[in-house]
Amino acid sequence: LWHGDKLDLFLRAMERVADRFTGTVVLMEKLVELITEEGLKATLLALGTVLVLLFIDFRHPGYVILGAIPLLAGFIWMMGLFVLVGKKFDVANVEAVPLILGIGIDDAVHVLHAARQRGVNAMPEVLRHTGRALVLTTLTTAIAFGSIAFSAHRGMAGMGILLVLGVWSCLITSLVLLPALMKIFFKGKESE
Repeated sequence: LWHGDKLDLFLRAMERVADRFTGTVVLMEKLVELITEEGLKATLLALGTVLVLLFIDFRHPGYVILGAIPLLAGFIWMMGLFVLVGKKFDVANVEAVPLILGIGIDDAVHVLHAARQRGVNAMPEVLRHTGRALVLTTLTTAIAFGSIAFSAHRGMAGMGILLVLGVWSCLITSLVLLPALMKIFFKGKESE
């Protein structure tokens, strides 16, 4: 009954037998439905908050877009990698999504600030100094989240794996994709 398709089949069969019924299975279905709905709301709220804070910080729509692209690309990579390592999204790990949006934006913000300060043409210097710091902070975050991956609870373990994949994906997109986008966006000129 704890497999989604069998749970749904069981609940539909019960509806044919009785108008009202209760039990752990019904409670679990409602809990999954609620967490999924609230997880989507939390994700949209987190994304909206990130975009508003980016605009408050940079006061330039171009920088908001540049900051958001690596976050969204890293998020997509995270989801693809999660499936590639043989994991499935469930109630427990869906709650990690807003966390990734909040944590994953940090790397892009630091690269953007450093590039604004030093200029886009100084990107090798930006990546050497800021990039090194970002790798270290991502490493410590990944170790902390990675410890959850060793949990005996399958949902928590999946959440840990998802978080590790998310922070590394956002770092890579911030250090590889973002500098390339900035070169295109500023066409070799110095930034503002």
